[in-house]
Amino acid sequence: MEAQKLAFEKQKWEAEREDKLRREEAKLRREEAEQRRWEAEQRRWEADREERQRKELVEDERRQTEMQQQAELFAHRQRELDRQMARDRAEEARRDSAVLKGKLFGDAMRASAIRMGVDPIEAIPFFRNVEQLLVYMTYRQSCDMFWSGHFLTIKLGLSLGNWVLKFWEIMSV
Repeated sequence: MEAQKLAFEKQKWEAEREDKLRREEAKLRREEAEQRRWEAEQRRWEADREERQRKELVEDERRQTEMQQQAELFAHRQRELDRQMARDRAEEARRDSAVLKGKLFGDAMRASAIRMGVDPIEAIPFFRNVEQLLVYMTYRQSCDMFWSGHFLTIKLGLSLGNWVLKFWEIMSV
């Protein structure tokens, strides 16, 4: 009996040991499966992270390219605007120049003033006509540079002498 008891105990111990080994193997298999799932999740997470980083890098490059294009466009527009402003300033300076105003005034006076001959007696109607034109045009400042013989002939200027100079002084005030 004792041998049977011992055999029974031995079988029981072996059964418990096998059961324990099976549970440990099952536990190891579960842990290995859990480890594989966790590693797969880690790899998936790493792949997602790398994909997000790659997308962010591509997006950053796109933004930088777009910003560079906008900066180039802005610089081009700024250069065009500067050129246009320089052209406008030059045109305005040309229009406001005393030379152009004088030319326009001279052309207007030439077209509307009566011609003066060499006879000193013709000076009085000529100057009356010029005075009326000046009052009408209100261009006294611009015409100062054109008074010096623009409409007068050399002979008349010499013959009228000081009278013409006094008249010019009065007209230029």
